[in-house]
Amino acid sequence: MKALQSIRKLAKTLLLAGLLSAIASPATAASGPLKVGTNAGFAAPLEVAVAEAKKQGLDVKLIEFSIRCRRT
Repeated sequence: MKALQSIRKLAKTLLLAGLLSAIASPATAASGPLKVGTNAGFAAPLEVAVAEAKKQGLDVKLIEFSIRCRRT
């Protein structure tokens, strides 16, 4: 449970860093939503952070990547 809390805190910190960089660059912020990429392992905590950002009036889109590895 403690590991999940750490992951959520890290996810929120990363999202906040992205939001701050978008705010610092008005041209980038005006061109569309802030897109945050993640994998399945971090998707749940980031969904919480995205919901919080939307409550504060920020336009954030979460993009989940899937990587498939094949052994040859």
